[in-house]
Amino acid sequence: MTLEKAFEFVSANRIIFGNGCIAQVKGAAQGFGRKALLVCGSGSVPLDNLVSILKEADISFEIFRVENEPDISGIDAGLSKAKATGCTFVIGYGGGSVLDSAKAISAMMTNPGDLMDYLEVIGAGRKIANLP
Repeated sequence: MTLEKAFEFVSANRIIFGNGCIAQVKGAAQGFGRKALLVCGSGSVPLDNLVSILKEADISFEIFRVENEPDISGIDAGLSKAKATGCTFVIGYGGGSVLDSAKAISAMMTNPGDLMDYLEVIGAGRKIANLP
């Protein structure tokens, strides 16, 4: 089978997924900086193990909770918290809404302008130039 059309798939710089993968967070996080924005859900996924790992790695963090599907105001709030507290990278820990929010916040931490510059259909549709 041959592909008739070429395509490009752009995603987050790195996603670690699967049973037991939390053990890889220490090594991965240390390569990104000293302070993380920890994007997580409203509390259904326990954070104890992840918090212990981050403390062991001497990585400080701020928690940003995602309660609903990502929207512009939520992404802006997460970005504002990351900038105001000196976070240099993002860790998304949870399900789909959490990961989507984490990816958007992370992308906006490394690219100029605001979120509407990058949204397709309702925004300007600019390409993300600087991958997190």
